[in-house]
Amino acid sequence: MAAAAMMRVGFGGGAKKGLPAMSDISFLTLLLGSAISSGIVGYGLANFRPRWSKRRIVHLSASLVPGPLVTLLAFAFLHSFIAGLRAPGRCGIDVCGMLMAGSTIGLVAVLLSFGAAALIASLIIGRRHP
Repeated sequence: MAAAAMMRVGFGGGAKKGLPAMSDISFLTLLLGSAISSGIVGYGLANFRPRWSKRRIVHLSASLVPGPLVTLLAFAFLHSFIAGLRAPGRCGIDVCGMLMAGSTIGLVAVLLSFGAAALIASLIIGRRHP
Protein backbone atom coordinates (compact mmCIF):
# COMPACT_ATOMS: atom_id res chain seq x y z
CA MET A 1 0.00 0.00 0.00
CA ALA A 2 2.85 2.38 0.75
CA ALA A 3 4.38 1.72 -2.67
CA ALA A 4 1.09 2.57 -4.38
CA ALA A 5 0.83 5.80 -2.39
CA MET A 6 4.38 6.74 -3.33
CA MET A 7 3.67 6.16 -7.01
CA ARG A 8 0.57 8.37 -6.83
CA VAL A 9 2.51 11.21 -5.21
CA GLY A 10 5.29 10.97 -7.75
CA PHE A 11 8.06 9.28 -5.78
CA GLY A 12 10.10 6.45 -7.21
CA GLY A 13 11.51 6.00 -10.68
CA GLY A 14 13.97 8.83 -10.11
CA ALA A 15 16.15 7.77 -13.02
CA LYS A 16 13.39 8.74 -15.44
CA LYS A 17 13.13 12.32 -14.23
CA GLY A 18 15.61 15.16 -14.38
CA LEU A 19 18.81 15.39 -16.36
CA PRO A 20 20.58 12.18 -17.31
CA ALA A 21 24.19 11.64 -16.38
CA MET A 22 26.89 12.39 -18.92
CA SER A 23 27.51 9.20 -20.84
CA ASP A 24 30.37 8.35 -23.15
CA ILE A 25 28.29 9.21 -26.21
CA SER A 26 27.44 12.69 -24.93
CA PHE A 27 31.09 13.34 -24.01
CA LEU A 28 32.24 12.23 -27.47
CA THR A 29 29.56 14.41 -29.07
CA LEU A 30 30.79 17.38 -27.02
CA LEU A 31 34.39 16.63 -27.97
CA LEU A 32 33.63 16.17 -31.66
CA GLY A 33 31.37 19.22 -31.89
CA SER A 34 33.91 21.39 -30.14
CA ALA A 35 36.76 20.17 -32.34
CA ILE A 36 34.89 20.58 -35.61
CA SER A 37 33.58 24.03 -34.76
CA SER A 38 36.99 25.22 -33.58
CA GLY A 39 38.59 24.01 -36.82
CA ILE A 40 36.05 25.80 -38.98
CA VAL A 41 36.10 29.03 -36.97
CA GLY A 42 39.89 28.96 -36.69
CA TYR A 43 40.28 28.55 -40.43
CA GLY A 44 37.86 31.43 -41.04
CA LEU A 45 39.56 33.71 -38.52
CA ALA A 46 43.00 32.95 -39.97
CA ASN A 47 41.78 33.95 -43.43
CA PHE A 48 39.75 37.01 -42.44
CA ARG A 49 42.08 38.32 -39.70
CA PRO A 50 45.61 37.59 -40.94
CA ARG A 51 47.19 40.15 -38.59
CA TRP A 52 45.98 38.37 -35.44
CA SER A 53 48.43 36.10 -33.68
CA LYS A 54 48.07 32.34 -33.88
CA ARG A 55 47.51 32.06 -30.12
CA ARG A 56 44.66 34.56 -30.20
CA ILE A 57 42.93 32.77 -33.08
CA VAL A 58 43.33 29.34 -31.44
CA HIS A 59 42.00 30.42 -28.05
CA LEU A 60 39.07 32.32 -29.53
CA SER A 61 38.05 29.51 -31.85
CA ALA A 62 38.46 26.80 -29.20
CA SER A 63 36.36 28.61 -26.59
CA LEU A 64 33.12 28.90 -28.59
CA VAL A 65 31.53 25.66 -27.39
CA PRO A 66 33.13 25.26 -23.92
CA GLY A 67 32.69 28.91 -22.90
CA PRO A 68 28.91 28.94 -22.36
CA LEU A 69 29.01 25.43 -20.88
CA VAL A 70 31.55 26.49 -18.25
CA THR A 71 29.31 29.40 -17.32
CA LEU A 72 26.25 27.18 -16.90
CA LEU A 73 28.11 24.50 -14.94
CA ALA A 74 29.72 27.06 -12.64
CA PHE A 75 26.29 28.60 -12.00
CA ALA A 76 24.81 25.18 -11.16
CA PHE A 77 27.71 24.43 -8.80
CA LEU A 78 27.50 27.75 -6.98
CA HIS A 79 23.70 27.67 -6.80
CA SER A 80 23.67 24.23 -5.19
CA PHE A 81 26.56 25.17 -2.87
CA ILE A 82 24.80 28.31 -1.64
CA ALA A 83 21.46 26.48 -1.32
CA GLY A 84 23.16 23.79 0.76
CA LEU A 85 24.66 26.38 3.09
CA ARG A 86 21.56 28.52 3.52
CA ALA A 87 18.85 25.90 3.83
CA PRO A 88 20.11 22.33 4.20
CA GLY A 89 16.52 21.09 4.36
CA ARG A 90 15.93 22.14 0.74
CA CYS A 91 18.62 19.79 -0.50
CA GLY A 92 16.97 16.62 0.68
CA ILE A 93 19.25 13.62 0.93
CA ASP A 94 22.51 14.83 -0.61
CA VAL A 95 20.91 16.31 -3.74
CA CYS A 96 23.09 19.41 -3.60
CA GLY A 97 26.21 17.29 -3.24
CA MET A 98 25.25 15.20 -6.25
CA LEU A 99 24.64 18.33 -8.32
CA MET A 100 28.01 19.76 -7.29
CA ALA A 101 29.74 16.48 -8.19
CA GLY A 102 27.99 16.38 -11.56
CA SER A 103 28.97 19.98 -12.25
CA THR A 104 32.58 19.21 -11.39
CA ILE A 105 32.64 16.21 -13.72
CA GLY A 106 31.07 18.34 -16.43
CA LEU A 107 33.70 21.04 -15.92
CA VAL A 108 36.48 18.48 -16.34
CA ALA A 109 34.84 17.20 -19.53
CA VAL A 110 34.50 20.73 -20.89
CA LEU A 111 38.15 21.51 -20.11
CA LEU A 112 39.21 18.35 -21.94
CA SER A 113 37.10 19.34 -24.92
CA PHE A 114 38.68 22.81 -24.87
CA GLY A 115 42.14 21.25 -24.98
CA ALA A 116 41.20 18.97 -27.86
CA ALA A 117 39.59 21.86 -29.73
CA ALA A 118 42.67 24.04 -29.23
CA LEU A 119 44.88 21.23 -30.52
CA ILE A 120 42.72 20.74 -33.62
CA ALA A 121 42.56 24.48 -34.28
CA SER A 122 46.32 24.89 -33.93
CA LEU A 123 46.92 21.98 -36.30
CA ILE A 124 44.57 23.45 -38.90
CA ILE A 125 45.89 26.99 -38.56
CA GLY A 126 49.56 26.05 -38.17
CA ARG A 127 50.24 25.46 -41.83
CA ARG A 128 48.42 28.51 -43.10
CA HIS A 129 49.22 31.14 -40.48
CA PRO A 130 52.74 32.28 -39.52
